Amino acid sequence: MAVATALPAPKCAINPAAMLHINDLTFRFGGRAIFDRATLAISAGHRVGLVGRNGSGKSTLLRLILGELQPDGGQVNLPAPGSGICRNRRPRGPRA
Repeated sequence: MAVATALPAPKCAINPAAMLHINDLTFRFGGRAIFDRATLAISAGHRVGLVGRNGSGKSTLLRLILGELQPDGGQVNLPAPGSGICRNRRPRGPRA
C-alpha cells in the first residue's frame, strides 16, 4: 500500500513588485518572425499556462526567458537572484 505524504510549502517571502516582464521582444528563426515586438508582464505569484500548436514558439519563448537564446530585439527582465521569489513553490512528494 502506497502512502502519500503532504510536504510543507517552502517558506519564502514573495516580493509583489517582482515580475517577469517582456518588452517589444523580436525573434526570427530561418527568416520567419517567431515573435514580433511581443510584450508581456506577469506579476509575482501568478500562474500562467503556455499553450499553442506545434512550432508556434512555446519552447523558444522559454529559452529566451532563460537566456539560452538571444532576442533580435527587445528585453526580457526577471527578478534578480535572492529577491525572495520562490521558483518551486510546491515540492513534489510521493504520489499514491
